[in-house]
Formats: sequence, C-alpha cells, structure tokens
Amino acid sequence: VPGLPEMVRAVGTLRPYAAAAEALLARPIAPGKRVVDASEVGDHHAILPTDKAPAPGRLSADEKRIYDLVARRTLAALSPVAVFDVTELVVAVPPAPGAPLPEGVTAPLHFRAKGRVCVERGWQAIDPPKKRAETELPPVQEGDRAPVAGAEVLAGQTRPPRPHTDASLLHAMETAGRELDDAELKRAMKASGLGTPATRAAILQTLERRGFIVRKGKALEATDRGCALIDAVPVDELKSAALTGRWEARLAAISEGREDRADFMADVVRRTGEIVSAILAAEPPPPELGQRKQSPSLGDCPLCGRPVRERKTVYSCDSGRDCPVVIGKRIARRPIARRTVTQLLVDRRTPTLNNFKSKKGSKFSAALRLADDGRVRFEFPPRVDAPCPTCGTGRVIRGKRSLGCSRWREGCDWRG
Repeated sequence: VPGLPEMVRAVGTLRPYAAAAEALLARPIAPGKRVVDASEVGDHHAILPTDKAPAPGRLSADEKRIYDLVARRTLAALSPVAVFDVTELVVAVPPAPGAPLPEGVTAPLHFRAKGRVCVERGWQAIDPPKKRAETELPPVQEGDRAPVAGAEVLAGQTRPPRPHTDASLLHAMETAGRELDDAELKRAMKASGLGTPATRAAILQTLERRGFIVRKGKALEATDRGCALIDAVPVDELKSAALTGRWEARLAAISEGREDRADFMADVVRRTGEIVSAILAAEPPPPELGQRKQSPSLGDCPLCGRPVRERKTVYSCDSGRDCPVVIGKRIARRPIARRTVTQLLVDRRTPTLNNFKSKKGSKFSAALRLADDGRVRFEFPPRVDAPCPTCGTGRVIRGKRSLGCSRWREGCDWRG
C-alpha cells in the first residue's frame, strides 16, 4: 500500500490516465481488504503497473493495449464506488371478473418493474463495464391508479442446456470449485480448479483420443464408452471436484503449518487403497458399451491368430502389447497401404516396393518380410544375373514389372 501513490503518479504522467490519477492522489489512498489482502495472495499478487511509466513510442500497438488494460483496472480498483438510484415499482392488477386463477395465486396480481440509473460513476469513469441499458421508470406516487391497456398469457417451454464446447468445458474445469457447498473447499480450489492451465486442453485431447468423448462440429459429447466409464466407477468422489478440494485444502494447511505432511501422505495411501479395492470389487461395464467401435480386420496375426486392425499410427492385432506384431503405417518415410499389410500377413513377404527413403534422403527399393519375432524387416532384391534365391540354378533376370528367375519356363516362380 505505501508504494501505491508512486505507482499512480507514474501512470498519471500519461495523458489518458492523468485526470483519474490526479483525483486519486487528491486524498490518501487506502484500499480496503477487497483490494489488498495478504491472506488471499497465492503465487503472486495482482498484475500492476510499476512506478516506471513507459516512454513515448517504446511500446508496440499490442503492448499499449495490454498496458492500458492493466493501468485502467488498477486505477478503477483504487477509485470510489459507483452509486446508482435503484427503483422498484409494484403494480397491483385485479383479475377480470370471473376469470379463473391458478392454484396458489390470489387476487390482486402483483407485477414488478425495476429501474437503475447511475448517479455517480466512480470507478466506471476510468474502466467502463460492458454497456448495460439503464431503465428509468416514470415518476409515480404510492396509490396512483392507471388503466390496464391489455393482458395476455404466453405459454412456452425451457430449452435444455447446450452441449459443451472446448471453451465452455475449459471454463467449467477452471471454475469447478465454485460449485462446492463447503466454503473452505471452495476457497482451496479458487486458484486451481481441475487440472492446470497447461494441462486442461491435453486432458480433453486424451478423452477424445481414447473414445470417451466425440466432437460434433464445435460441440463435445460423451460417447457410450465414456458413459460406461462413469457408470463403472463405484467411488463417487472420483467423479466430483470435492476430492480435489479436500486435498487442496489440506495441502494449504500443510503450507501454513496447521497440518503434518506425514499424516496427509498416510491418509492418501490409505484412501488410495480403499478406492482400488472398491474398483476391483465392482462389476465391469457391459462389453458392448466399454469397447470402441472396431475397424475391419485386415487378416489374422501369424503369431497369435487374432485379427490385425488399423490403429491411429500402426497396424496391430487385438492382443495389444501381449503380441509383438506391430506394422508401422509409414516405414522409411513410405506410406504402407492396408492391402500391403494383408499380403504381408498371408505370405509373410511383399513384392519389392519402391520409394522408401533412407535417413540421408536417398530413395531405395526393398521387399518387406514379417520375421518370426514379429518384426518387419527389409529384404533387398538380388542383383541381376545373381543366382536365383529359390532354385539356386537359374539366374536373376529383369522382367517388365519385376525381377524373376531365368528358369521360369521350368517352373521356378520366384519374383522380386
């Protein structure tokens, strides 16, 4: 607080803020706890201008806009309150003779109108809020009578909330603690929420990649797989911000010396064991809900016999990590088509393929061979006039489409 006058004086050297700064310096600057409260300061205090005013012409256009936001908000926080005249007008209207009234409604019917007019702008003079239309009610006295020009009953229905978007879901994660009833938990989560600014977007990407949510235009919606996951979790606190709030509150208590770290860690270990035991004892979700829609099979794995399917970056079988057969969708910078994978699963070898690239960028040709250990290896074709790798008698010759054996008339069917 003692440094605030010097800061205001520096900001006041700039023309847009001179009048507001002069008005603030005309009396002692004594902000209340709503503006300055050391007990509420976490990692750092609010973003403030310093006592060094920017030199003319030193800031870029964007830097000027940011400085203007910070300077105006700081001066507004130190300014007097805004004062409004608020009027409420209550009109009593008798129903039409013989008109039925809904259950619980008695005559006369009361209608309210509110008016709000600013009489002292205060802080709004330096940092105006978003425009809000002022409503000025007509001057009336209590007991005045007025004719009813007309009346009508309108029927309508409420709309369900819109699906979440990236922006609304990130905001909900940031403000998750505000929905808690416990004041201490709400305070503990005030500056944290669920996740951190650096991880919240990655959390959404992980949920989408694993098939728990799906994107439809701008909207994000839960899939059957995601709903099955929620239904399958038997511990309600894992699905609530309250668990994060309780742990954040206890961590804050540790930092303030009100709780012992060892006790907290012991409780974490104990509760984690209870949660794991509850999950182990719970019924699993139905398989048809818990499984993601499968891509079509490209063939059976030659090692484990289970179907091989196209994944995000590889072709692999349904055994997952239990089977070593994994075929990259790009090998040596060359895309590997699904039909090539099918042939590799059936014959354990492909014909010679072109357009592979080495690490140095040189193009080369080679066949792909699925080895007994499940790995895909290159098999380079023999040179022309070399012995045939199948019969050993014939010589390698170049045909129109591929290499072959010179004894093809005698029945050698080697191709390379």
